[in-house]
Amino acid sequence: MQSGTSNSGNLHRYLFLIGPGFLFLTLLRPEKGIGLLPLQFFLQQQLHFSPLDMARFFAIGAIAWYLKPLAGILSDHFPVFGSRRHIYLMAGSSSVTLLWLLIGFGPHTRYALLVVVTVLTVMFVVCQATMSGLVVEGGRQFAATGRLSSARRVAEYVAALLVGPIAGWLAVRPLKYTGIACAALALVLTLLIVRFRTDLGSDSRTSTWPELRASLRVMAVSKPMWTAATLFFLLSFSPGFQTPLFYYKTNTLLFSAQFIGELALVGAAFSIVASGSYAWLCSKASLRTLITLAVILDAAAQGLYVLYNSPASALAIEAVAGLMRGFVWMPILDLLVRAVPKGNEAVGAGLEWTPANIAVAVSDLAGSWLYQQYGMTFKSLAWLNVGTTLLILLIVPLIPASVTAVREGKLADVKRLSSQSSSD
Repeated sequence: MQSGTSNSGNLHRYLFLIGPGFLFLTLLRPEKGIGLLPLQFFLQQQLHFSPLDMARFFAIGAIAWYLKPLAGILSDHFPVFGSRRHIYLMAGSSSVTLLWLLIGFGPHTRYALLVVVTVLTVMFVVCQATMSGLVVEGGRQFAATGRLSSARRVAEYVAALLVGPIAGWLAVRPLKYTGIACAALALVLTLLIVRFRTDLGSDSRTSTWPELRASLRVMAVSKPMWTAATLFFLLSFSPGFQTPLFYYKTNTLLFSAQFIGELALVGAAFSIVASGSYAWLCSKASLRTLITLAVILDAAAQGLYVLYNSPASALAIEAVAGLMRGFVWMPILDLLVRAVPKGNEAVGAGLEWTPANIAVAVSDLAGSWLYQQYGMTFKSLAWLNVGTTLLILLIVPLIPASVTAVREGKLADVKRLSSQSSSD
């Protein structure tokens, strides 16, 4: 693509901020990054959490993710010191630095940790909503929804690749090491935001309340956006087995923290290959076809876990499932970016992601309840996930053609989509 106007920057500038930005944000998330495994082992071994206790802890700590649209409203409509994006990224990343230090050196009671993790998540919501707004702006401006979504996902999987060994190393050491490591990475993220300061896509004028209400009405009736959000929600919602899988690995299969980290590394490595290839594949096939394939592959990946019996099978399954899942989410992310109404990039993305974030939390709670209270085995949970995932194929035909017909790189099609998205 050619560079855009001086007000909008160019595609490379988006990539330089979005790729590394999501890399660091993924590394630092308490429920996904290098701090998760140390926190899990601390809660299990030092505070004696049960599977349901742990699932409840992270579900409460993640409440802020359900309010992500509010952070999007701030970024889209209420600039600070003339900035819609930069100031929110700076405030969020700086706060993350301090909060990780607090986790490392503050009081380590269950309630103190819960409060700090919850506030930490609030800061992540601010950063994530703002960065997501940049993805939508760049994707629309340069007809690059697939490429920017691929850059984001590859960065997240590269982070996951690093998470495994780092988290495994930190998990067998005092929690202060985790706090120091995460705070250092958050400081690097802050410096990156300073280096690539950008406020792209629109002016910095504060919206009036009537303008804000009008924008909310546009989103409320946007069929593409809500269809995309529904599909994303359903794909994220099933009786999940994140927490049961952790206890299955540690209590049944007796895997060490280091080996669990290595498994995460293997899955992430194969996911990078699949997600990176989407930047090419998205221009060769229709989005509807790619979404259908993604749902089928996700069900297949869930089914592989019934064979999860030993270190060797675990390595093989994590590799194959990682390859499948590396592709699975790419068409969904592409759809989400395309479906956001123009002028509501951050809040629209937040509205699309919030139901899915709720689904993930409820999913893990449901799976943990079935595993602990009802006595369902881990493998039974895997089969249940296969069935619920395949039912999602019934939703794919409902996706508006105005979104799926657009091909990557065709700017004229994207402009047409922008004019239709609020009326479909």
